[in-house]
Amino acid sequence: MSRHDLSDDNDGLVPGFPPGGGWSGPAGPVPQPRSGLDPRAVPMADAPAVPGVPAPAATARHAQRPQRRRRPRRLAGGVALTLLVAAGLAGVGGGGVGLALELTRTATKAEVAAAVQAEIASRWQRLAAGKIFPEAVGYSTSEESAPMTARLVGIASPAGCAAALDPPVASLLRRYGCVTVLRATYVDASGTLATTAGIVVMSSASAASQAVSASGGAPASTGVRTFSLPGTVADQFGDPQRRAFSPLQSTGPYVSVYAAGYTDGRVSGSGITTPPLVDLASGVMWNLQRVLTTHGSACQMKDIRC
Repeated sequence: MSRHDLSDDNDGLVPGFPPGGGWSGPAGPVPQPRSGLDPRAVPMADAPAVPGVPAPAATARHAQRPQRRRRPRRLAGGVALTLLVAAGLAGVGGGGVGLALELTRTATKAEVAAAVQAEIASRWQRLAAGKIFPEAVGYSTSEESAPMTARLVGIASPAGCAAALDPPVASLLRRYGCVTVLRATYVDASGTLATTAGIVVMSSASAASQAVSASGGAPASTGVRTFSLPGTVADQFGDPQRRAFSPLQSTGPYVSVYAAGYTDGRVSGSGITTPPLVDLASGVMWNLQRVLTTHGSACQMKDIRC
């Protein structure tokens, strides 16, 4: 900045003094500092304010007084906060220990049994249709104990009791809590014998047992309705062709029921003996029951710790 600028801006005034402050001429001798304090001096904190001059800051002695008064409060607050945090951590730690013990403790016998029943009851929903109704099922004949193989024809969509069962059976099972019916049709190796196997899902194992008890346990002339697919070897296996019917049987929450007959269209009055039909149907049904209800050691099942 040039001298010309300084003279224009300040108009010849000395910084720090107002206009007409009475200053002129050379400055007088500068007073020399004396040791000690002037008894006539007024403490800075008590000095009267000069107009236009900012008030001086408080001395260190006066500024420290309120800090000394607040220090015990801050200390007490810090101690209280520390105690609260410690108590909170202790509570969380105690809860965490309790949760850890609960999650790792050994299950009781009642808990294991309940877990097994819940796992079995949900298999019909969790397992794929091809797992419940496999492509091939092995069985044996009752007369010669010869090994035989049944082949899957088709799997029906899940249906209600009224649609999948004859009215008397449907009425009985609905009264005890029928949920849905799973069906599939199998044929023997020759393709002349067919069976429709039905798995009735009940609301509970108790409901399934009560329904079976109420049925009397004897085979009837009604039961599960057949399921056949056009264009297959079993396309002529319909309800009129049913010859062998199973009694209702329960395993867990499932009621098993089957109907067997011939694929050539002959009806039940043909007079042909039925043991081969029963062998096929009962062999298929036994395998399906095993898939849905058999389990190994409960302690080796998922989410069960013994």
